[in-house]
Amino acid sequence: MTHILVTNDDGILAQGIIQLTKSLTQLGKVTVLAPDKNWSVSGHKKTLHKPLRVRRVDFINRIGAFSSDGAPSDCVAIALLGFIEEKIDKEEIKGYQITKQGLRLYRDALVIRDDPRGESYYWIGGEFPHRVPESDTDYGALKEGLVSITPLQLDMTAYSLFEYLNQRKW
Repeated sequence: MTHILVTNDDGILAQGIIQLTKSLTQLGKVTVLAPDKNWSVSGHKKTLHKPLRVRRVDFINRIGAFSSDGAPSDCVAIALLGFIEEKIDKEEIKGYQITKQGLRLYRDALVIRDDPRGESYYWIGGEFPHRVPESDTDYGALKEGLVSITPLQLDMTAYSLFEYLNQRKW
């Protein structure tokens, strides 16, 4: 039987993960392991400084659903490193699209407030990110009812700047 792991960066209570999980139950066994809060923009973080907690979550009918206080990448690592004992056979997955990460437009704002003692503190806020529904992106695929698989990498080195920086006289 196909066993499908579902996670996201929007959190366990996001409507998208609920709808996706409902549609995947027809393809096989589904286990959900997603963050307990929204991790948009920082989903590739790896938690190394504290233990991670996993809790069972009431979800839709007979679905094994769990939340973690870790990032989305932590959820995948927890699942694949032994939390889910069965191996996921990628060859059996049908109806998906390989996508790139979609463009999200952020309009951040700095909010300055005072605590009860009169000390200032800062809150980075703003509007919720606006997503652009391009056909070859994760968001575009989801808007078309497809499962999106976006290969990501953690190496954020700007290789294109190597030559420029090596030519500078420091």
